[in-house]
Amino acid sequence: MRIGDLVNLEIEGRRGTQAGIVRWFRNSPAIMGLEFGCELLSDAPEAATAALAEGSASTPTPVMILPGEPTSRHAEPDQLIAPAGTFGVEQAVRVWRAGGILVAVLVKLVDMGPDFEIFEYVAVD
Repeated sequence: MRIGDLVNLEIEGRRGTQAGIVRWFRNSPAIMGLEFGCELLSDAPEAATAALAEGSASTPTPVMILPGEPTSRHAEPDQLIAPAGTFGVEQAVRVWRAGGILVAVLVKLVDMGPDFEIFEYVAVD
């Protein structure tokens, strides 16, 4: 594991898995082990596949969907995590998820790690 890696965690007392990014490590003499801290991204990550919406030659790529919370006081947009360099801002992608297929436009690069990029997206009809 490295700082900046994307991880899925199972946290005691929470339902399902959470997606997070490793942010720090430290050697802890108190427990004689290594501690690490994660920034939690979502309590409900969803596995999906995505490809460029234009052109049928695109091979679907495994992605992760992080559902937003549009009704919360600090509205969080939907996000898509893809392997680094797969997609870019302002590209339209077709996403195959458990609930069906959606077409979305990637509107903002939110974060990136050594192997992934996180985009905000807006679903289009």
